[in-house]
Amino acid sequence: MTNANQTHEEIKLIELHNRYADFRMKGTWGYVNPELQKQGFVMMTAESTVEEFKVNRVDVVNENEIFIEGVDRYGRELRLPHERILSVYLLDTAEQAKLMGLEYLVETYGELVQHIAEDSPWHEDFENYTNMRNELINKGVKPYQRKDVANV
Repeated sequence: MTNANQTHEEIKLIELHNRYADFRMKGTWGYVNPELQKQGFVMMTAESTVEEFKVNRVDVVNENEIFIEGVDRYGRELRLPHERILSVYLLDTAEQAKLMGLEYLVETYGELVQHIAEDSPWHEDFENYTNMRNELINKGVKPYQRKDVANV
């Protein structure tokens, strides 16, 4: 999927964490055995798009093996090989991603501060994260919502 208004930008892998994106991927298939190759069969390539993929983790096995793990819009848990990605189109904004991260922090710290002394710096952190989240909400930022799969 391409957007006429989309410009080409470099995206760092770490910036994909907890983001929603469409991934345009390349795939290959072809001869199963050497006899087919001798008959003239060649490797073919195809492109596909992994839609509304939420990146949960970037797994770096080594410098040549990097996988992006997450869930696509159909609920399938996928592991995308980095070298097969042709392009990435971010669907959410940086503010939406920040809001999602702050929601997680507020939820986590909210549980922690219930069990920690009032003078702990964790309480101050909780208040700061809550304030940052509320500022985004007051600006009108809403979490990214996937399209309804039933209506596609």
